[in-house]
Amino acid sequence: FAQNKEDLRERILVKLEVTEKKENVRESKAVDTKQILISTVMAMGAFTPTLIQLRAKLIDNFELLFAKKETLFSRFLEALRKALGLRKKERVCEINIVDQKTGATQHETIYVTQFMYDLEKKIKSFNVIATRSSEYTKIESAPEDTILSFVNKQLSEIQSLFTIINALDIHFKNSVEGMNKARIKGLKIDLEALRNSIINVNKKRGEYVSIREEAEQLKKLGINNV
Repeated sequence: FAQNKEDLRERILVKLEVTEKKENVRESKAVDTKQILISTVMAMGAFTPTLIQLRAKLIDNFELLFAKKETLFSRFLEALRKALGLRKKERVCEINIVDQKTGATQHETIYVTQFMYDLEKKIKSFNVIATRSSEYTKIESAPEDTILSFVNKQLSEIQSLFTIINALDIHFKNSVEGMNKARIKGLKIDLEALRNSIINVNKKRGEYVSIREEAEQLKKLGINNV
């Protein structure tokens, strides 16, 4: 009821007015694609314990496989080679690999000594990742394309190794005879663990490739922060 009621009313209304605040839109940081790729590399360290288990079982199974082929004469020849300083005769194993997509069978010759040597090298390679030894820093400091090539190569080789060991598991069970057959060590559980690790790494690699492609597309559009 005051004479300046209009002025007072305006002041009160101003105080009661809800001011809409503009939300500060935070700029999202650019995705660190290299870190995603490094996590893919680190996931390959999980191959190590499984491969160690498989190696130990393969050694035993190969011994059982070739035990039936050793005769008194062959042992004499081996002793003679050793005495003369000659190389030990290479053990050879013929296996059948079935293509899961086509069902076609492929025959492959496994030179046991070389195969086990390559397996040992592969274990050491993945152990570098698992333990993050000094050699691992070389991988981590490499450019993304180099690391991706490394991941692709290792995955291709481990998948091939999986296929061969799976075929060997079948070969051992079909070829070892007599009392030794019961002593064959099954590889299925270890192979399943290896398969799961491969799937996990493949998934991480796929995520990396997808995010990187998306980031590159947005960059082309002039959007640097994604």
